[in-house]
This record gives sequence, C-alpha cells and structure tokens, in this order.
Amino acid sequence: MSDPGTGVTRVAVYLDFDNIVISRYDQLHGRGQFQRDKVRAFDRTDKAADPEIVALTKCFAHNDGIGILPDTIQYLNERAADETNWLAALSTNEINTSLVWGLHDNVSPIRVANFVWQKFLHDKPGRNRYWILPTADHYLQCDAAAQLAHVVRLTAAAEPTALCTLGDRPDGAVLVDQTP
Repeated sequence: MSDPGTGVTRVAVYLDFDNIVISRYDQLHGRGQFQRDKVRAFDRTDKAADPEIVALTKCFAHNDGIGILPDTIQYLNERAADETNWLAALSTNEINTSLVWGLHDNVSPIRVANFVWQKFLHDKPGRNRYWILPTADHYLQCDAAAQLAHVVRLTAAAEPTALCTLGDRPDGAVLVDQTP
C-alpha cells in the first residue's frame, strides 16, 4: 500500500523473535538440542559445578548473552501483554502483509503461524501472504536470508503472485495462502 502523503510503499512483515535463548542454544548445539537436552528441567538446587548448569551458563555468557537477559525478559513480558492487541490492530490495517515462518521452528511451531494467519491476517484488507521457509528454524534472517529477502521484495512490489515455491526448488519458500 502506498502512503498517500509520500507515495512510498509500506510493507509489514511479521517476524517472530521470541525466546532468543532457545534459538541461540540450538544454533550453538544443533537443531532441536534445547528440547533434547531438557534444559528447562534442571533442578535449581543442583550445585554450580553440575555439567548441565556449567554448559548453560557458558551458553548464556557467549557474546554477553547474560547482559541481554533483562531486555529479553522485558520484551517477552511486553509481548505477552500486547501481542493480541497488536495483531488485532494489524488485522484492520490495509498495508500489504506477509507472514513468514520457518518450518523447523521449535520455539514457535507452525501451528502458531496457522493460528495467526487464520485469526488475524487471512481476512484483513490489503494483499496478504503466508509463506513457509522449509530450510528455516526460528531465526529466518539467519537460516534463509536470501529467501526472506525475496519474500520481502515480493511483498513490497505488491504484484500478484501465484501460489508457488520460489525458484521452483524443493527447498524454496512456499507461498501457502494469500488474499487478494
């Protein structure tokens, strides 16, 4: 949609950035490792020398990860309080919107994207698209940067796009659904 005042095309792309810690853990230790390691299940009464706690502490400390935890917690609290209101407001906005999700996201599984699409985006005004990136986890911009950039460019162009797989490749971004 073009801004009437400037003529500039505006684009909204919903990127789910919650739970940075789990994704970073998986990035360092392998896809799905956070769940396999049951990091959430460690007993807080364990001694500081426990190998799981030492490993988790090292993970948090990497690149000053501990320093961002207060901001992450604040972000998650604000998101929990405001996400539904934000999505409800977006659902009435005419701006073209693309929902882009990683198929292998174990932080916010595909069922979350399906819910957001059906409840908030499918029937909103504007040209709206729902994309799945088959090679991506939670951090699309890291896992499938070129595909994400292509989707953003298509959203900004606001031109009709047939249901397709980008590049006609098995690992290409899949346009799952769209509205006129």
